[in-house]
Amino acid sequence: MTERFFAPCPRGLEQPLATELAALGASDVVPGEGGVALMGELDLAYRANLESRIASRILWRIGGAAYRDERDLYELVRAIEWTRYFKPERTLRVDIAATRSPLTSLEFATLRVKDAVCDRFRADRGVRPSVDKRAPDVRIHVHLTE
Repeated sequence: MTERFFAPCPRGLEQPLATELAALGASDVVPGEGGVALMGELDLAYRANLESRIASRILWRIGGAAYRDERDLYELVRAIEWTRYFKPERTLRVDIAATRSPLTSLEFATLRVKDAVCDRFRADRGVRPSVDKRAPDVRIHVHLTE
C-alpha cells in the first residue's frame, strides 16, 4: 500500500535529497522547505532510513488538514485511526514544531494532541496508551503551519 512520507534535511539539501530518494524508488518526490515529501511502500521508508546520506529521518505522514484553533487540531487528530499504527500497550510521546502557527501555546497544543490520541484509543479499545517522555515506544511528530 502506498503511503505518504516526509524526509527532513538541512536547508539547501532538499534537491540532492529528492534525487537520492527517487533513486531509492520513491514516487511523487516533491522538495520543500527543510525536506522532501514522497510516496512509496512502507519498505521504502525503512530502506531510506538506512541508506539515505542526507535525510535526518523518514517521517510517516498519516494525517493533515487545515485548522484554526486547538479544537480543530483535536478533531483532526481524533479522526485518525490510531489502532492501525500501534497498540494501546505501547507508550507514546508527542512533539510539536510550528512555523507561523496561529496557535498561541504549543504546550497546550501538545496536550490536545495527546488527549485526542488517548480519547480515540479509549473509544475504540476501551483502554488508552500511557505517556513516556524519556523512552516512548511511539513518537508522534506534529508540524503546524499557517
